[in-house]
Amino acid sequence: MRICFIADARSIHTKRWVQYFLERGNDILVFSRYETPIPGTKVLPWPKVISENWSIRKFELLRNAWLFRSMVRGFKPDIVHIHYIYNNITNLLWYWGVKNLFVSPWGSDIINDYSAEIEGSSFYRRFLFRQARVITATSHFLADVARHYTDKEVHVVPFGVDCQVFRPTERINMTSVVTLAFVKHLRVKYGPEYLIRAMSLIVAEYSRTKLLIVGSGELRIQLEALTERLGLTRNISFLGAIEHRQLPELLRNVDMFVMPSIWEGFGVAAVEAQAMEIPVIATKVGGIPEIVRDGITGILVEPRNPEQLATAIIELIENPEKRKEMGKEGRKYVLSRYRWEDNAALMDDLYKSVLESPGGKR
Repeated sequence: MRICFIADARSIHTKRWVQYFLERGNDILVFSRYETPIPGTKVLPWPKVISENWSIRKFELLRNAWLFRSMVRGFKPDIVHIHYIYNNITNLLWYWGVKNLFVSPWGSDIINDYSAEIEGSSFYRRFLFRQARVITATSHFLADVARHYTDKEVHVVPFGVDCQVFRPTERINMTSVVTLAFVKHLRVKYGPEYLIRAMSLIVAEYSRTKLLIVGSGELRIQLEALTERLGLTRNISFLGAIEHRQLPELLRNVDMFVMPSIWEGFGVAAVEAQAMEIPVIATKVGGIPEIVRDGITGILVEPRNPEQLATAIIELIENPEKRKEMGKEGRKYVLSRYRWEDNAALMDDLYKSVLESPGGKR
């Protein structure tokens, strides 16, 4: 197959899709807003709009649409797959009449980041879903949201994890300190403030508890100030963003993974943690209840609730055997539903079914 991905080349998910299909002898082309190289394939930047003058800008948009379509047609793809929906009129011109178009929303492209409400008046989304041969979503929650824009079937193909990379290992530092981890961008929708406030309640009872905050974002200065104001600088470490390949090493010394999101489309970081036999404390929002089994692989709490977060974390601090049992159940659950190879194969099957259907060939 010849597959054209329109996706963020920086994303680990994009890199995994490319790797999977390259390894199976397919030809891949990636169009991205970011010129991040991906081994084995060509990454082309989206044509840029430069002028601020609308009378000139509209011609640039039309020119760029023509350039994009020319480049795609030159590649002669069997499949064009959009990962994440960007709201741009040029995009609509690019995708108009594209054969065998797959559309995969990732979350914030179909849900408002802060209100977590469905964006009901989106011409862009409805247009793309009408053009699509196949629509996929990473969770049943996102599939239900997508159905507000289309009557077409929405296939659920989760983000899987590499269970050979994310696997349980012996802890490096065996101490009595209980270590928590938060791995997300530092944004309002991921709820880091509520975790920091929960830490003030936890430390009051278990002063040796540590929290690693991994990620960058616009809230960092504000969160560091809150940490200092609550007297938690000895308990909370801000590590900044790290490479995805560094994450398994960091998680080796983590006792609990915490995801206090206000909303979450899927939550792949929680799946990675469970693959390493780490129990997850998370909020019961969006797609999280699909990936964290409440009381079995972790504990789910209400969003925006530091008290519930603290209570759940303290429960597992006081019950190391329960932590261990939840961790083992978590890995079993991931192996049964979220192995990367299995989920990529689902997408492969969808590609082939379209190509084998009437009118599917170029």
